[in-house]
Amino acid sequence: MTKFLTVDQVKYLNARQIDLFGGNHGEVHADRIEEALAAARRCTTLHEIAAAYLFHLVYQRPFNDGHRRTAAVAARMFLSENGYDLRLDAITVYEMADGLDKGRITLEQAASILRRNIKPRRDFTRR
Repeated sequence: MTKFLTVDQVKYLNARQIDLFGGNHGEVHADRIEEALAAARRCTTLHEIAAAYLFHLVYQRPFNDGHRRTAAVAARMFLSENGYDLRLDAITVYEMADGLDKGRITLEQAASILRRNIKPRRDFTRR
């Protein structure tokens, strides 16, 4: 069974990114987070879901700051929670989020990149 991210998890990820790398904490738009998470739940494969987190958390702009950083760590966390490692470094995943934000890559291209760069973790056990 696929474990999807929650609104609280995404809010935490954003706050953590702001704490670590700077930016403005502040008002969040929970409805926009929910819309982004709902879009991801409509996908069927893990790489499509991770790409949806990347795209929709950037597109919906639910936070004052850190949309791309939050989207990048959310995609990675989702894959990890479901027993997969992403073989792309943090900067590359951030650049994918930035590319989605600026229209340089499409959601489908992001999903394809993720599909080619995820691998199951051998040590993973379902909780």
